[in-house]
Amino acid sequence: TFFSSESFGYEIWTSNPSDRYQSHFAFLCGVFFYFLILDRQNEYIHLLDYQWKRQLKDDQAKARSTKLVNKMLLQNILPQHVADVYLSNNREAGKLFSESYQNVAVMFASLPNYIDFFSEADEKKPLNILHEIISKFDQLMYEVQFDRIEKIKIVGSTFMAACGLISGRK
Repeated sequence: TFFSSESFGYEIWTSNPSDRYQSHFAFLCGVFFYFLILDRQNEYIHLLDYQWKRQLKDDQAKARSTKLVNKMLLQNILPQHVADVYLSNNREAGKLFSESYQNVAVMFASLPNYIDFFSEADEKKPLNILHEIISKFDQLMYEVQFDRIEKIKIVGSTFMAACGLISGRK
């Protein structure tokens, strides 16, 4: 009986048959607002999806740059062959790396109390002189006769280097 009349049951909203057009109009307004709400919801979902994808791309770019910085720092701190071990993907988590060598020499070149030799009236600052000394050591490292020497680190006014550390040879 619902579909038997021409107004498809809209006469339940009004008892006057001449008001049937008002009930049709009310129905069409209801359908319009329903689809409007569905459209807004769909647009909101697509906007969220776009924002999440954009944030994911930004986070991935930050992760790549952080990984590159970490790789560069690790390669700067450790010898290349050791850094390669720690950067490899097939390394066991928590496993430490070690090598043993028969003949190794370690050099500590230190200038104890070097700041005490300078006064405030000196033209050259103590750090500039220390920089010059360490730069000379670094320049010597590039010469062919010293290519087997590896600079380990500099702490304060102490320069640390080692030789006999040939990667892959025990």
